[in-house]
Amino acid sequence: MVAALYIPFLFLASVYTASLVVGAVKARSERLPISEGSAQRTVGKDARERRCLGVVIPLYREDVHSIAATVKSILRQRSGDSLRLYFVLEEEDLETRQALIDALQRLGIAKKELQFEVIVRSGGRSSKAAAINYSLQSVSEDYILFLDSAIELGSATLIEDIVRLLKKYDVVFMPVEMGRGRGLTDTIALIDTAGWFEHVLPLIWLSTGYPVVNGGCFAARRALLLKILPLPEDVLTEDAYMRILFYKHRPSVVMLRSCCVKSPPRSIIEFAKQRLRWYRGYYQCIIHSFRLLGPRRGLKASIPFLTPLVNASQLLSAIFIILSIALHVLGSPMDAFMKLVLLAAFTHMFATFVTGVYGSYTVLSKRMARSLALAYSLLYPLLMLAEGALALGALAAPRIGWYRTRRSYVMR
Repeated sequence: MVAALYIPFLFLASVYTASLVVGAVKARSERLPISEGSAQRTVGKDARERRCLGVVIPLYREDVHSIAATVKSILRQRSGDSLRLYFVLEEEDLETRQALIDALQRLGIAKKELQFEVIVRSGGRSSKAAAINYSLQSVSEDYILFLDSAIELGSATLIEDIVRLLKKYDVVFMPVEMGRGRGLTDTIALIDTAGWFEHVLPLIWLSTGYPVVNGGCFAARRALLLKILPLPEDVLTEDAYMRILFYKHRPSVVMLRSCCVKSPPRSIIEFAKQRLRWYRGYYQCIIHSFRLLGPRRGLKASIPFLTPLVNASQLLSAIFIILSIALHVLGSPMDAFMKLVLLAAFTHMFATFVTGVYGSYTVLSKRMARSLALAYSLLYPLLMLAEGALALGALAAPRIGWYRTRRSYVMR
């Protein structure tokens, strides 16, 4: 009985691992469309073309510091005076409306002649996808950049690079890295995002054909958005859902290697809530993948959405090992099949430990202390067990609504 419940999760984890292996093999001979950006300022005709970029910032339950940090990073852009900002507010969210007013006054926007427009959406809050859908009615620019609040743009030439790349590609996305704080949650969030964008995402991209675009910092041509929008408002991970639509519309996608920095969750509770929302959204995307694309393409599209099930399989591996040992001690016989499953569970847990050791290199690459790298590699299996519990919780929990993750303010 225990093995029957465990085997499906183990199988899905194997499919996910096989995808990473295929990506690693392809990485030897293939190169992804990744741009390093340019430090040179664009002039002449291109400078006029920069006016075709609109920046959409959906806001919901945001504080003045997060809004100000995002707008300030935009003002540091070399082409900042050529942009038009669109702030999308919810009608009933009066606190965020006041926070936006305070942030713009604090930065002296009126004196900087930055063009902006406030879009107020009525009808009650449903999801971030609803805000994105609604914004397209007001945004007329050819190229559109979507930013979360609490995001800080990585370089002073990032927007110039985005416009340059959108002349060739349909979608441009940037890695999002959590700001470096001092707490445990900050460290986990930083390593988690850095490891995903630097190691896991490229392999999935190579093996399946498309990446998962981070919804907090990506740009697209308006012509493409008119094809793929509206997004379903009940999906909690609208950025992951767009990956499914990529298989239908076949856009060209490029990653601009210029990290956008985001403040991490304020506490371990906020971190857990964020994971619950992500995991429930991934489960929704698995269903939509097969519904929209059919069995073959649906499986290919849903590979990255298996992440929470892989985490759940790690927890179930530990439980299965403990139960098997307990039954053996009590004298219960173990047949050949059960021994094979037990071996697979031990192998899975060993792979988890190896992954933690590999993750310690990410810690060192961020110039953190060696002691922290050692602690991370030792604690990683426990972290994955906790993630597995959250993944199972996202399966069983009642409806998880869209809400803002409360964040620590550690922006640069």
